[in-house]
Amino acid sequence: MKMSLRVLLAEDSEDDAILLLEEIRAGGFDPEFDRVQNPEDFIDCLERGGWDIILADYSMPRFNGLEALRLVQEWSLDIPLILVSGTVGEEVAVKAMKAGAQDYIMKDNLTRLVPAIEREVKDYRERCKAKTYLEESEDRFRAVFENAADGILIVDIESQRFFDVNAKFCRMLGYTREELLKSEVGNIHPEDSLPLVREEFKKQARGETTIVKDIPIRRKDGSLFYADINPFSIAVSGKTYLAGFFRDVTENKKIKEELEQHHLHLEKLVRERTARLDKMVTFMAGREVRMSELKKVIRKLRAQLSQAGIEPEANDPLLND
Repeated sequence: MKMSLRVLLAEDSEDDAILLLEEIRAGGFDPEFDRVQNPEDFIDCLERGGWDIILADYSMPRFNGLEALRLVQEWSLDIPLILVSGTVGEEVAVKAMKAGAQDYIMKDNLTRLVPAIEREVKDYRERCKAKTYLEESEDRFRAVFENAADGILIVDIESQRFFDVNAKFCRMLGYTREELLKSEVGNIHPEDSLPLVREEFKKQARGETTIVKDIPIRRKDGSLFYADINPFSIAVSGKTYLAGFFRDVTENKKIKEELEQHHLHLEKLVRERTARLDKMVTFMAGREVRMSELKKVIRKLRAQLSQAGIEPEANDPLLND
């Protein structure tokens, strides 16, 4: 089964166009084509899109292959263009290749035409698939990015300027996305915390920090909240940026501080009560010592009274152990 192929043919000679198409069919393709002879029609075809390959004659009365190449590049299209000519010399062919043409074929020797088309179309379709996959991946990333429960900030490592922010981050700080994209790291933190923030930023950029806790952040209205920041690196168009998940921990920080104060208060109470118990124990121990000494004195007096013939009461409670 022949492979379908959409060909945009910039060729003023109908006979040459027939020869090219016959060669393509003989090579196993089923070409669907448009033939144009001027830049206006060529642009119309570019606007319609869907082309697999462009074959352009180097020299035509109102148009030429290099002009076709320039238009393709101006439109930022990735469609492969092969220059086909009966007059082009090697020097001009090299110039065309350097300008961006994928290949050049001489009309009097079309043996390389089909292999060149096969190679370029295969590469082009693979690039299209890759581009589609990347676009779908970007769409998925954008969906996750915008709907994340945490604020996400992406920062240029060198300038520390904001490259991108998600909707949650905007709501956390009270700024619009446009306002934040004109800002940088130092603009969203209290001045007294900037040395710490910039040092932590450098550590994050070097991959030395996994998470930074309780970083103060200033909202647009001047109020503060505290966030834990979980950093990660992300590549965008071949450049590495530093990104971070921002989680508001203000309430958790407040509860933690209240618990710490309560703990300190309990420790104070324990110390105070321990001190009172120590005093009581000391007092009771002293009392026992005094009672013991008193009993010794009474026993001595009783013995002296007995020697004098005076018997004290037998049930004196002071003498009972």
